[in-house]
Amino acid sequence: MLHTTESYINTIFNFFRSVKLAIALILIIACVCIIGGIIPQNGVYIDYFDKYGKSGAEFITRHSLDHIFTSKWLVLPGVLFLFNLLLCTITRFTTQLKKTSHRRFGVDIMHTGLLILGIGAIVSMTTKTTELIQLEEGKSTQLANGLILQVHEATQELYSDNRPSFWSATFSLLQKNLESNSNEILADHVTTMVNHPYTKNGSKYYLQGYSETPQMVLQNISSSDTIWDLYQGDQINNQDTSIVFMLYNKENQTAHVLVKNNQTKNVLQVKAGDEISGYRIKEFKTVHSSVINIVKDRGFILVLLGAIFAGIGVLITYFQKFTDASKELD
Repeated sequence: MLHTTESYINTIFNFFRSVKLAIALILIIACVCIIGGIIPQNGVYIDYFDKYGKSGAEFITRHSLDHIFTSKWLVLPGVLFLFNLLLCTITRFTTQLKKTSHRRFGVDIMHTGLLILGIGAIVSMTTKTTELIQLEEGKSTQLANGLILQVHEATQELYSDNRPSFWSATFSLLQKNLESNSNEILADHVTTMVNHPYTKNGSKYYLQGYSETPQMVLQNISSSDTIWDLYQGDQINNQDTSIVFMLYNKENQTAHVLVKNNQTKNVLQVKAGDEISGYRIKEFKTVHSSVINIVKDRGFILVLLGAIFAGIGVLITYFQKFTDASKELD
């Protein structure tokens, strides 16, 4: 009976550390990644309905194919592959320890690195969070992590042919103190640039975009303290008349506006100081804004360490093979 139990355990152990299982899992993972590349990820139901029809959309969303890289279809075979690799590493490492000479640990170090990398990848896929915001200079917003982000300055530098050469954003991070009902400054006037994100408390603040948006400032003629800021496409109503800010010409500092009422529609070209339908155009401004992507990835360090270990293992393995080959030639 003891022999049968031991044989049964060995059979299970050999199955989970077998090369055939590893190959099968790699093929499954590859197929899942291909499916994830074909089916758009993280979409909404209507997107899949338009592309694949009702049946296709229901099948995709019901079986988690819309977020396949964080679903059981990838996580489960990934975990099994890591378990297979762990058993292979333990078996090979213990075999190397029993040797009295010619020990070769390079492959074991590489396998350990791949294990760490795989664990990091799973942690990253299942816990990584991203938040994309676009914010104008002087404006602030509360982030999903509870912090308040305030943009102070958004800048852009251009090449001689007017192509963007450099973007940067200066911002502060604040935290609400409920006891004192005030904001505590966690990061004051820090800068993020393209490919040089700012890091704070495990979150990276990537600068992903910059924009300049024209703005028309209207002033009520009868009440000069009343001001409206209109973006292109915005509309303001005054009794039965409405004004739509249509187009801004930066070169000659003029704008085209649509003035309409129940009877007429007119497109007018206006400049600062002009008066239309009870409003005075005070000025035209260009609003600068930055697009910032806030990413928190708990698995990044593990992935980095795993890649380093795997690389070291490969170098040691080939160095030992080169040394052995040199000895044979001698």
